[in-house]
Order: sequence, then structure tokens, then C-alpha cells
Amino acid sequence: MIEVVAVADDVDDIWKIIELPIMAQKASTRSFSQKVIVGDGKMPYSQTTLVDVYGKKQFVHTDENEPTRR
Repeated sequence: MIEVVAVADDVDDIWKIIELPIMAQKASTRSFSQKVIVGDGKMPYSQTTLVDVYGKKQFVHTDENEPTRR
């Protein structure tokens, strides 16, 4: 099995988050992390995004799934 983890945020000088200017003004992504495991005909992943809406409210969205090979 292979495990890959990726992390980016809006203050990191190397792994920056790139987004359209309109998104930066309306619903800017502040951080993103993703973990993927590949092997055994499966590829489970989880990812979390921190979004800042209009600079007034932040919320966290997490998505997880386990696609399998047919």
C-alpha cells in the first residue's frame, strides 16, 4: 500500500493555495489537507477544507470515501 498526504494553507510560502480572484473575495480557501491510500483494489481518501466566507465566517468541510476497483 502507498499512503500520500498533502497539506496547503494560505500562509505557506511553498505550498500555497491558488484560487480565482472572485473566490478570494467571496469564499476563500484558508487550508486544505488530503490523505489517500492506494492498494488492494481500494483507494480510500479523506480531505478537509477550511473556507472563509466573506471574511466573516469560517467553516470546515470534510469529505471521505473509499472507491474500489471493479
